[in-house]
Amino acid sequence: MPLDNHSFLISLGIVSLAISFSLFFVAVDDVENTGLKKWAGAMLLEAFAWFLLLERGELPNWLTIAVANMMLAGAQSMKIAGIYTFRQLRCPGPICWLPPLLTGAILLWLPDTDVGHRLLTTSLVLSAQMLLLILVLHGDREARMGRAWKLLFGTSLILIPLLLLRGYHAWTSPETFALPNGLLPPNVVQVIIFVFVIAMSVMGPLGFILMIKERGDRKQRLLAATDSLTGILNRRAFMEAAGKEWSLSRRKELPLSVLMVDIDHFKEFNDHFGHAAGDTALRMVANALSSRLRWEDSIGRYGGEEFSVMMPMTDCKEAYALAEELRKSIAAIKLTFAGETPPVTVSIGVAAMTGHAESPPNIDLLLQMADAALYQAKRKGRNRVVSFSASDEAQTAFQHQNGIAD
Repeated sequence: MPLDNHSFLISLGIVSLAISFSLFFVAVDDVENTGLKKWAGAMLLEAFAWFLLLERGELPNWLTIAVANMMLAGAQSMKIAGIYTFRQLRCPGPICWLPPLLTGAILLWLPDTDVGHRLLTTSLVLSAQMLLLILVLHGDREARMGRAWKLLFGTSLILIPLLLLRGYHAWTSPETFALPNGLLPPNVVQVIIFVFVIAMSVMGPLGFILMIKERGDRKQRLLAATDSLTGILNRRAFMEAAGKEWSLSRRKELPLSVLMVDIDHFKEFNDHFGHAAGDTALRMVANALSSRLRWEDSIGRYGGEEFSVMMPMTDCKEAYALAEELRKSIAAIKLTFAGETPPVTVSIGVAAMTGHAESPPNIDLLLQMADAALYQAKRKGRNRVVSFSASDEAQTAFQHQNGIAD
């Protein structure tokens, strides 16, 4: 069966129309405004453009040449706007209206018989839009954490040199290009472009949908790992991260320190000021701890008013110094409830492993050591830091708890 422009354009129109309806169907419940509706509109606009190009010779040339190509440029603008929406950014106005207006103005100015410059113009405009789409897409660091963006990025990237080749070939050899209402069969460049545009009509929206899905999955994982009140890791997520860090430190014989942090007199605070005030205090302490930690450290809510901090590549002395800074910063917090400004202080227990054979055999025992030091900090009057290695009482309590003989 010989290839012809009509068959290609019909195929493009049907594929674009089907994808558009599918996207609109999925986007009905798009309450998060992911940009999916803009992509659905772009595919619908493309479908109308392909069907309009089919009518060359039947409808006025200004409609089947200028307007049809303006619609194609407008569809690309809508896709770019969809990516901006996906990234929760405002799309600059000129990106939306300038390419289609520029395309229409040039095509209306060129003679209908000037096929070479007409195809060169549309190729350059679409190439510039593809490049802009790639740049906007590449700027989303979160999306680059997944794999779906590579599908959209890759197809758009490949299309740029193909469009430029089409423009150059049309400019140098316009007589070899088949027109929708002509008898000349499409040349090799046209066939490649048509086939790839059909593929992109499917792969582009698919990549965008998968990007939305990946972001939703990341949000679900984050929610599953985050304490809803304080916004830091919950106990399960913290223990998972701490276990991995302990294994790495043990294998590479690196120091690792943990802190157990407990808000002093929290039950009395809650009873006197109420649970809403207690929640505020928990959030303030969590923020104060998080803001003073290094990027490699991890913090989690261990339970109730107790927090855990993990500090890789940190020995006991360094951890003790940081714990003192944390204690002082929290003591400086000023909260006012019912006209009162109650003190908010914490007690901190510190434990560390060296990474050598004498280190505790698992992360649970290391946390128990820090918890024993925390208990001694409470016994000694609260609002203080106690290191396990420097506290005979903490070591004795730990040994008793775990049935270790002296």
